Amino acid sequence: MPELIVPGEESATSSREMVITKEELAAAEDRVVKLLSKRVKVPGFRPGNVPPSGVKARFGDLVQQESLENAINEKIKKELGGARPLGQVTVTEIARQEDGSLRVRIEFESVPEVRLPELSRITVEKRVITISEVDVLEQLEAIQKSLATVKPVETRGIREGDTVTAEMTEFDPQGEVTFTGKVSIRYARDELDPYLFDALAEKKAGDECDISVVAENEKGENEECKQHYKVISVKEIILPPLDDEFAKRQGYETLEAMKEDIKKRLEERVEHELGNEFEWKVVRAIYDAAPFELPRSLVQRRYESIKDDVKIEAPDGSEVPEDVQKSQIMKLAEDLVKRDLILARAIEEYSIQATEEEVEKEIAEMAADRKMSPEEFKKKALKSGDMERIAYIARLKKAMEFLKEAVHTEIVFQ
Repeated sequence: MPELIVPGEESATSSREMVITKEELAAAEDRVVKLLSKRVKVPGFRPGNVPPSGVKARFGDLVQQESLENAINEKIKKELGGARPLGQVTVTEIARQEDGSLRVRIEFESVPEVRLPELSRITVEKRVITISEVDVLEQLEAIQKSLATVKPVETRGIREGDTVTAEMTEFDPQGEVTFTGKVSIRYARDELDPYLFDALAEKKAGDECDISVVAENEKGENEECKQHYKVISVKEIILPPLDDEFAKRQGYETLEAMKEDIKKRLEERVEHELGNEFEWKVVRAIYDAAPFELPRSLVQRRYESIKDDVKIEAPDGSEVPEDVQKSQIMKLAEDLVKRDLILARAIEEYSIQATEEEVEKEIAEMAADRKMSPEEFKKKALKSGDMERIAYIARLKKAMEFLKEAVHTEIVFQ
């Protein structure tokens, strides 16, 4: 039995030492010579009829190299049996022994041994957020603003909430123009520079004003610059009143019914988001308590499968550099592999099976995502042979629910 060397049982990299006997080497050489004799051309012999001695004499180095590779490959197949290494098997050492045999060491990635810690000793924080009337009102006002109309202002001056279009010219301390162009200004005290807010008060189309601003120059020094504004147009934002008529236009009987539906949707969204957050906390807590090496080939495969569907955005909405994007998606791929291996181990260790009802529920959810009826989706899955995969997905979800219930949960109300 060959030696199996695992650098830590939770490692994903295995090293195995094998001995290839003289007889196995000779058999490999015979296979290679037989194959080459049918392919190579040697003067004086018809194609396919070159004798073994002719092949060895003319292609000695090639025979030796091919025989070695053939012997190693055959030995790997025999020793690993039905095991399926992750990625490529690498030969790290070849040493010829005194009896003519070869000692070969190989390395390969395999699924690491995942050990689940004592789950009841793991404490995971779970956030609970209560939806308030303020949250509902914010959503209601957002809908109200999205349905606002704009009316040009002609007779009065600028007021709170108006949208102002102006021609702005900026001058440096020497009076040179550094910028000129149209700007759009939302006239709101809590959003605008206080000096500009006061300067624009009650101005009408055609009116002008000046303000001074302090800005940092190229040397990092503060300097006073002048800005000149000429009002081009003023528009009033007219919000529809929040009443029953407003609600009816959105498909509700009353404004109260609309508020109740908004609250329900907010609660469902928050529950879903916090549920996902809690699941990832559970996975990470289990991994931190009993870490294991992640097979890089699995991580790379998962990265390739998600990279085109995941978009990383900066908090301010700006574009994230490509290297940062790749790094964060790779981190997500690592987390997904951690989760999958932990769930697979939980299924095995606790003999988690999905009931027929749970599989049917999974079918219904998948069908809804694809805008199909459950019957139509199931028929298609049976035809394509996907039912086993669907049943396993149901088992994974059940395993996740098991882990969430098994750990100690600390509720934090916010």
